[in-house]
Amino acid sequence: MRLTICRFDEQCDTEQALVRLAQAGLSAEECVRLRAIRHPSARAASVAARLALLWALSGEEDGLSVHGFDDVPPIKGEPLSAFHRTEQGPLLAGCDLGISFAHSEPLAVCAVTEGCRVGVDIERLDRAVRLSRSTPPFFSSREIALLDAAGDRNEAFLRIWTRKEALGKALGTGLHNTVDALDTTAHRFTEYTVEGALISVFTDGEEGTR
Repeated sequence: MRLTICRFDEQCDTEQALVRLAQAGLSAEECVRLRAIRHPSARAASVAARLALLWALSGEEDGLSVHGFDDVPPIKGEPLSAFHRTEQGPLLAGCDLGISFAHSEPLAVCAVTEGCRVGVDIERLDRAVRLSRSTPPFFSSREIALLDAAGDRNEAFLRIWTRKEALGKALGTGLHNTVDALDTTAHRFTEYTVEGALISVFTDGEEGTR
């Protein structure tokens, strides 16, 4: 699995980045869609995720790497020409690669796997979540038990939530599934902490950490 991260903020030069992405084969339709995102931070996040994908496709080794928005990955051919967006999530047509995006300023992340589905999510660990004692939506009884037993309830919530988002992306359903189908305690995940952010990855083809 390749996990690539691209730093971003609303001051990033998204237009120059889109020129690079177009040179790498990103479709004119997708470039137009990205340009149309009004909020600068949201536009930068989406562009940064595509830059992270370009880094992942340009690399030759699995693992984690972090890049700046203005860094230029080596471009060989048009690796992004196979990129498409679908209702089930992003994909690379004609390739046996799974891809998934997530972002939480200032980091956008892309996970790429070969021969299996993948989902990724990211949240900053300093994000304060308003938690009540009522049952959180989408949480299974076992997840609620983990949450209630946690010393740091806020961090426990973020950990369960990023896992749940990652699982939903890999399944292609998002959170539109049954509570049992999205019960994260029934699956294994790979997790990273990068620059104050928690990243959870789910694949249906490799072992992670419970």
